[in-house]
Amino acid sequence: MAIGYHRRPELTAEKFPDAVGDIDRRLYRTGDRVVLDENDHIVYLDRIDQQVKHAGYRIELSEIELAVRDCAGVVEAVVIHTAQGTDSRLTAFYTGESAPAEAELRRLLLAKLPRYMVPQRLVWKPQLPLTSHGKVDRKLLAARVEPIAAPEQAPATADTAILTAFRDVLGAPDLSATDDFFSSGAQSLQAIAVVRRLRESGVDIQVSDVYRHPTAQALSALVRPESAVRQPEQPRRELPVDRLRHMLDWTVADTHRFGEALPAAEAEYGFDIGAVARLHRDSGADTGGFMQTVTGADVADLTEAVAALAIRHEVLRARLVGERFEILPPAEFEGLSALLPVRDLRRLDRTQLDEFVDELALALQSDAFDGLLWRCVLVRESDDAVRLVWAFHHGVFDGFSAAILTEEIVRLAQGEKLPDARRYSDFVTELDVEPDWPSELTSFDYPAWLSANRVVTDAVTAPDAAPSPRRHSLPLDGANPLELALTTVHDLLRRMSGVDEIAVAFVTNCRRWRDEDYSDCVGEFLDAVPVLLRGHDDQPAVAGRLAAAQDRGLHYVHSLSRWSGEDDLLRRLQAVYRHERGLDVTLVNFQGFIDADEMPETTADGPTLAHTHINIWHDDDSLHLEWIADTPTEAAGDRR
Repeated sequence: MAIGYHRRPELTAEKFPDAVGDIDRRLYRTGDRVVLDENDHIVYLDRIDQQVKHAGYRIELSEIELAVRDCAGVVEAVVIHTAQGTDSRLTAFYTGESAPAEAELRRLLLAKLPRYMVPQRLVWKPQLPLTSHGKVDRKLLAARVEPIAAPEQAPATADTAILTAFRDVLGAPDLSATDDFFSSGAQSLQAIAVVRRLRESGVDIQVSDVYRHPTAQALSALVRPESAVRQPEQPRRELPVDRLRHMLDWTVADTHRFGEALPAAEAEYGFDIGAVARLHRDSGADTGGFMQTVTGADVADLTEAVAALAIRHEVLRARLVGERFEILPPAEFEGLSALLPVRDLRRLDRTQLDEFVDELALALQSDAFDGLLWRCVLVRESDDAVRLVWAFHHGVFDGFSAAILTEEIVRLAQGEKLPDARRYSDFVTELDVEPDWPSELTSFDYPAWLSANRVVTDAVTAPDAAPSPRRHSLPLDGANPLELALTTVHDLLRRMSGVDEIAVAFVTNCRRWRDEDYSDCVGEFLDAVPVLLRGHDDQPAVAGRLAAAQDRGLHYVHSLSRWSGEDDLLRRLQAVYRHERGLDVTLVNFQGFIDADEMPETTADGPTLAHTHINIWHDDDSLHLEWIADTPTEAAGDRR
């Protein structure tokens, strides 16, 4: 028996009624309500408090409720415990108009509570039901808890291995086959650990498979050779080429009709497009796109989710008018989901389907944006998979924005309530603060960078300088992807230029900016930070440079576009960032993890923000580098 609660004398006095005196005589109030039967045997009835046994631990539900209420935006919270046999579950119901969404609330609770005390289900309610006496009706809430699924029948070896790996990595022995791995608290490192364990047990999967199929049940169906869950696919057929071309033209035309649906709507407010949008426009590199495959979601729910994204993120309600973005009111987008183009290609030959989607992606990015600055087509590829093909104007959209949308659209389609997102216009306004140039110019060896940049630029822009092939892959073999990328770029440019000190500009996004967090904001946050690569210890130096620029609130593209003064060093630096052909520097863009299936074929040379653009990404096994040389379009050349 314990002798008390650590540093909690009030609770000790309540639970240990004989706390003063001989410790051997100390009693403890267990909270169990019992009676003596006619044989003087103790018969357990129930609890007089909210203590329950869950996952092998005795826990207080009130302690969990307090932790939930302690999260910003939460007004009320009630935790319900349900049990069936040896399985038990915690479900938290909470209220508050500005309360966090489920994923964010789970993250906050994991920082406050042991993992076994974090509820498996977090359910937002506009209000909690009350009894006739005005108290929370816990019995009614308990009736609304999803029943615990019955035990699965004789799972296959892969099923058992996957569920065991999920439970072991999360430290959650009660995790069920239908519980979402990431919603249960997992991060990317845990996903990698699961893949490693499964490969050791003979189950061959990729990290991307865990992201796409985040429950043990779904992942098991993916790897099971002959899954009973999957129905036989209906036979697919080929279409004549001319009919496929007509369908492509109709689809693109539908996206224009969607974009032009609100031409007469009056703007709610507007703001200056900013230096990065002008750089994209003047260089001709002003369009981009991405694709996302969603499994297990209804098409109607996905179209509603896309419309909800536009209401949530102001730049998806933006139109470009001269030098300003005009933002349309959210009310204009209610019901707009009915106009989103949807193509049902479940019966189309698989090769033709892939060709159609690739051509559609190119077509959506090739047309000028009239009206809204984004396009989206939903392509139903199979009975349980829908591919979303997106195109966007780079003035309001960067690569990180794609990651935000791909995550949020699934959550919205599942009916999750998301908190309000930050506004991109607030960030653009923040950029107008003048940086402290005198101290900045002493924080980095700008003269050395400018000198090295001239040598590297001359080398990479020489005729036939581009390496062949343009896309190169090399095995990771356990190396840190960023460290390997920096070393590879340094060695490549050193061979081309003949110098050891290599000047590049590193693409970064400024979502943590002057103590403000824009990590949930869709917009164009791109900056290009000057970096010197020396071939050793480059990773900490680069990471430090990027972090310092954001901490100091220094945005090079924006600040140098508006600077006017007499400082010679700043004039030379400005000449690099305001060159007639865009950025007069080799631009390195490390994009992180990207599934190989989601990357297009090698990108052809074309308009870019700089004379040379090196894209870098990695998958589970390899690092990939792609070299793109700037070849301005005639229109872009005229603007320059």
